[in-house]
Amino acid sequence: MHRPVVASSGFVLFATGVDLFHVTTISQVVAVGIGAVSLLALGLALFMYLASLRLAARAKELERRVVARTTELTAVNEKLLKKINERQAAKDAIPDPEEKFHQLADHIQEIFWMMDAATKHVIYVNPAFEQIAGRTVASLLDAPLSYRENIHPDDRVRFLINLDEAAKTGVFDEEFRIIRPDGSIRWLRSRGFPIRDQQKNLYRLAGIAQDITDRKAAEQALRESQAELARASRIVTMGELAASISHEIRQPLTAIVATGSATLRWLTQQPPNVDEAREAVTGMVRDANHASAVIEKIRELLKGSSPQLRRLNVNEVVREVLAVAANDLVREGIVVRTVLAPDVPSVLGDRVLLQQVMLNLITNGIDAMSMVTGRLRELLIHSTGHPDGALIQVQDSGKGIDSEQMQRIFEPFFTTKAEGIGLGLSISRSIIEALGGRLWAAPASPHGAIFQFTLPVGEAS
Repeated sequence: MHRPVVASSGFVLFATGVDLFHVTTISQVVAVGIGAVSLLALGLALFMYLASLRLAARAKELERRVVARTTELTAVNEKLLKKINERQAAKDAIPDPEEKFHQLADHIQEIFWMMDAATKHVIYVNPAFEQIAGRTVASLLDAPLSYRENIHPDDRVRFLINLDEAAKTGVFDEEFRIIRPDGSIRWLRSRGFPIRDQQKNLYRLAGIAQDITDRKAAEQALRESQAELARASRIVTMGELAASISHEIRQPLTAIVATGSATLRWLTQQPPNVDEAREAVTGMVRDANHASAVIEKIRELLKGSSPQLRRLNVNEVVREVLAVAANDLVREGIVVRTVLAPDVPSVLGDRVLLQQVMLNLITNGIDAMSMVTGRLRELLIHSTGHPDGALIQVQDSGKGIDSEQMQRIFEPFFTTKAEGIGLGLSISRSIIEALGGRLWAAPASPHGAIFQFTLPVGEAS
């Protein structure tokens, strides 16, 4: 049974004409191809594997670098955040400029104000305004020019003129009164300064207004006290003044009596000596006028009147007083020498008060030389110009004044004379100082003392 099958098979092979040799060769080629493909696939797979390993390594390295960079950036970020926080903390520790300004302005006792330089409108005022002005801040800001209504009418025009000038210069310094809503008056001193923009243009005025009512009241009280003290001093010193003035009046009255007696004799002569009588009567009139002026000055002193300041020629005043004191000077054997500069400037003073000072100084000189023997009793009166105006010196040749007495010679009630009460020089200094001058003493050489005073040059008010 197997044979037919084989025969049939062989038959088929031969019948188809197939070359078995070639069939064998093709199979080998296919096998080789398959092997090559397998090798190629294997190589490709190996390559892909190696590539994946390399990619994995690179990815791992990249991941490592990312982690390292991230760590580095995180550290930098933390440092930066720390600095930001530190700066913010420092900034928070520094008050805001506007807040700092308000803290300062709200707690000062003076009024801090700010206004527009062009319109003069108030744009800011601190709470102290309410305490001083007696009205609310809101009422002022709602009507920014209403501060003008509070200024005292007597000060308002001057205030506004100076404020207009301050808008140009930026400088404001003014003392003025305000009237509060309750009718009370307060004194303020306001000082302003400029606020300029980037172009240096003045566009704001700001400043401080201080309540000086207490200071003004104290100054007024001091002036009143000084005036009252001066008046009281004049009354208290009337004893010394009376002695000095009685001497001053006695001189012209004595001269009037003596001259009157002589005039009667000249008129009873045959023929009457009219020329001598006329000259004597002229002297009587002069002495009587001087006595009248002294009496009038006493009345003014008692009434507290202010000195009558006029321009005076000091040389004339010196000559007038020497004429009054002539009899005393002759009686005491005193030689008077005058050195009166013809160009000495006129001074501002009260004639009778200045005569009183000169008479006091001359009388002191006479008293200082009353006990001098063995040398000339000389009184030197000198006038000259001085940087302060005019200088008048009265120098005696008496025993002089020691250093201790020199320190106290102008003190009230200090005297070196047994019969004196020590007010003449004190009064004289007060008079000279009231006239704007200065009176002082110094030792003279070789003997005696010099009393000298200055008086200013100026126009009478």
